[in-house]
Amino acid sequence: MSKNRRKYDEEFKKRAVRMSYTSERAVTEVAKSLGITSNMIYLWR
Repeated sequence: MSKNRRKYDEEFKKRAVRMSYTSERAVTEVAKSLGITSNMIYLWR
């Protein structure tokens, strides 16, 4: 059984990357708060 891939719009990606740069928290914490993996943020940078 395969899982459906979730698609994220450009605004969500930009916000996630912006948060990862401006937040005092670690990238993993930012990603967790958004419900995504930290690898996704690194790929979007």
